[in-house]
Amino acid sequence: MSMKKKWIKHIGIFLCVFAICAIALYGAWRIWLDPYRGTVSTFEKSEELDTVLTGMQAAEDLEFIVNRLRERHPACVSGLPPAVQKAYEREYAELSESTEVTVLSLWQSASRVLAQLNDAHTRAQPYYKNTKTLPLLFSWEGHQLICSGGEFDGYTVNMIGGVAIDDTAYLLENDSSGIIRAKGIVSSVLTVNTYGHLEYQSKKKPKNH
Repeated sequence: MSMKKKWIKHIGIFLCVFAICAIALYGAWRIWLDPYRGTVSTFEKSEELDTVLTGMQAAEDLEFIVNRLRERHPACVSGLPPAVQKAYEREYAELSESTEVTVLSLWQSASRVLAQLNDAHTRAQPYYKNTKTLPLLFSWEGHQLICSGGEFDGYTVNMIGGVAIDDTAYLLENDSSGIIRAKGIVSSVLTVNTYGHLEYQSKKKPKNH
């Protein structure tokens, strides 16, 4: 066999081995190391807030959420943090013992569990295709939530999701995780900024959206 043919053969073998190793490494990365492995590529519309589930259905949904935490969240690499585990056990027991649970109540339970991570971004959040974000920001003036920017500048938010601000102001203020810990609203202050969730009142006359 000529020297040229030997080189071609060696190069061919090298390329085959390289391709096999590259495929094996890529497969290993996708299976074990890719942080986005197993995540959804498309979202399904969230159930309406007043949709009724059985207690066990709600408990199983909460269990699914917590299992994803164990698999994905950096704070749960060595298991659930004690505060998260305690909150989960409490919420799971309450849901599983209930006859009926609304989607809103399930989101509230999930939010109470996720808030114990104290990471300011892990939260229960709905997905509706027709949701539109309002072009404004919020600021606290005492116990009033005030809109700033755009046509709603200066408006006072009276209600969020049908819950009066007076009843939830103490929950919204100084919430280090950005998630409501106890009761009332399941979304963070940043994500309730949508049409259909807020009721406003201007300084001159009431206006609802």
